[in-house]
Formats: sequence, C-alpha cells, structure tokens
Amino acid sequence: MLNCIYCPDEFFLQGKGSREHVILSSLGGRKASRNICCVKCNRRLGNEIDEPVTNGVRYLANLCSIKTGRGKNTSVIHKAGVFNDMNYSLAPGGEMFFPRSNISCDGDLGSPNNSLRIISGDIDKARVLLENKLKSFGKEVAEKLSFEAYEYEHYVPYTEMDVDLGLHVHHRSIAKTALTYLATLTSPHRIRSTSFENIINYINGVDESNSYVTFMEGEFPSELHLSPVQHRVMICASFSRKSVIGFVELFGGIKFKILLSDAWEGPNLSSVYVVDGVAGEDAEQSFNIDGFKQDALFDIPSASQDEYFKMHVKSFSNAYEQHRKVVEISMIEKILSDFYEEYDECEMTDELKFELADRLANELARYKLRINNKVEVKPFN
Repeated sequence: MLNCIYCPDEFFLQGKGSREHVILSSLGGRKASRNICCVKCNRRLGNEIDEPVTNGVRYLANLCSIKTGRGKNTSVIHKAGVFNDMNYSLAPGGEMFFPRSNISCDGDLGSPNNSLRIISGDIDKARVLLENKLKSFGKEVAEKLSFEAYEYEHYVPYTEMDVDLGLHVHHRSIAKTALTYLATLTSPHRIRSTSFENIINYINGVDESNSYVTFMEGEFPSELHLSPVQHRVMICASFSRKSVIGFVELFGGIKFKILLSDAWEGPNLSSVYVVDGVAGEDAEQSFNIDGFKQDALFDIPSASQDEYFKMHVKSFSNAYEQHRKVVEISMIEKILSDFYEEYDECEMTDELKFELADRLANELARYKLRINNKVEVKPFN
C-alpha cells in the first residue's frame, strides 16, 4: 500500500491512486502517474493551485487552441473585451464572437434615410433579426420599405491579454509538475522518503519559502523539441551533489527552475518530457550528463527582471504565431471552397486563375493590415 504524499489519511494500492498529470491536462498534458496522491488531494490541489495556473495562461492556451489531455477544446474566454458597446468573447483559436446579437434603430425606420444597425457575429442571425424587425411594422408597412443592406467586417483595435505565473500559488503548481514527473521516473517509495518532505510541504502551502521555485535564465537545458508552443519538464538528479532539480517550460518561453531535494540518496538520473498541446504529440528522452554539464545545470541562475520580461514576450509571440498560421490556413481554405463552388463547372482559365489569386491576395492583405471591409448583402427574401 502507498500513502498519499499530500495527506496522512489516505492509502491506495500501487498504480491505483488518483490520476495526476505531469503537465496540466488543461494545457494539453498527457503523461500522468497514479502513484502520488488520493482523489481528495488531487481535487484540492487542482482547485487551489492548478486552476490559477490555467487561468494565468488562458490567453496563450486560447490563441494556440490547445487540446486538453482529455481531448477537449480549451475554454472560451468570456467578456474578453468590448466593441461597439457590446461584450465579445474569444472562442478557441482566438476567434472573436458576440455571444448575443444586438439591433438598434436611429429614429423611425419608416422615415427616409434612417438606418438600422445590427451587431452579430453571424450574417444568418443578422438576417433573422432584420426580418423580425420588419415584421414588427406589419406586412403593409414592411412591403413599402426600400432599403440597402451591407455587411461590415471590423477588426477590433486590440484585446488586452496578460500572463500571470509569478505568484506563490502558481509556483506551488510548477513544483508539483516537476515532482510528478520525477514520480514517473523513480520508485514510488523514494518520493515518500524524508528527502522530499520540504518540497511536499511547499506544494501543500505549509512552507512559504521562495527558494524552491524561480524563473530560469537562459535557454531550456534540453534539445528535445516538438513545436514553438510546446511544454517541457526535465529532471536532473545528482548522486554526488545529493540534489534533485527540475526544469519546467510552458509555451516554449516561460521557464522555471525547481529545487526538489537537497538530500537525494538515489543514483544519477536525467530525463526530459515534452508535449505539444496543439498537435497532441508528446515525447520523452533519458540521457546521461557528465560532471561538468551537471554542474552547469545546477548552477543556472535565476532570471533577471529583463529576462523575465523577455520570456513572457516570447511565449506571447509563439502563441500568436500559432494563431496566425491557423487563421491564414482557414482563410485560404474558405476562399478556395467558395471559389470552386461558384465556378464549379467552369474551365480554369487564366482569367479565373487571376481572379482567384486576387481574392487570396486581398483577403490575406486585409487580415495582415487589419483593413475593415464593407460588402453589400444580397436582397433578403
């Protein structure tokens, strides 16, 4: 029987504990251990320290359209901003949408030169709103109305986004990530030794020292790579130093160094795990490091304020680049689909090729330069 490392009350058979992910499932983590904790502590720490991490990087996860370790889409961000006096939300992939449509009228719609404004993320919903509005005037009045309808595509000037992983509660979760990975590499009894009492107390919130988890300076100490928005966790245990340290990287930019133990009694151990939460791929690699490289790892300094700022900029850049690629691919696919539907049975002449190229160039230019668009809508039935 194994005891839960986070409480003294619960016991379970080896391999039968609660499923504890290495990288949080909400960030795309897949690898997990069932030799660490009970269900009650998993839920408690999930709510207390893991959820703040999920919330702290929610914009990055949303932009990347992360798939959770359970195969679900990342969460919608509600009330992400305001545009035209209406709250908008961000769907996975950073796609802006209005949860509700709105209709407003300047004066009497039946009078000349008056306008009706409909705000909606869907042209079909806008049509329904307009038709219902016309019906409200009665059939006789509605039939006499003459109007033109236009669809306006607007780019929001900006959406404020932030990343927050600098609090004590966030660092406790990062420490748990490193300890959980170590638990997949060594005997379940070893992490229950007194060697890890301090870090377990830290994760539990008993020890409030700021010496266990720090932001890390420089490059992540592993070349195992899947994508720019990957997450990595690495363990390095040294018999000669009697220490275990962990490294955690999120979204290919935000890096932490964690002191797991300074009383290690086991052998040298080095391993890295990487997961791409977008593609759903992961990889793992064990390796040997000589004394010189081992010393360099243990002596990696904490990040300066300038380095701290740069790593957050890098994580946002990585996430936005992933978002941009997905948007552009989706845009191209839609243009091609609409074009071939329109000219389904036509021979692809040079004239049509130029028209297709023109459509592609115009839409991509509008997206990159954030140029608003006005399109006349076909007459309503």
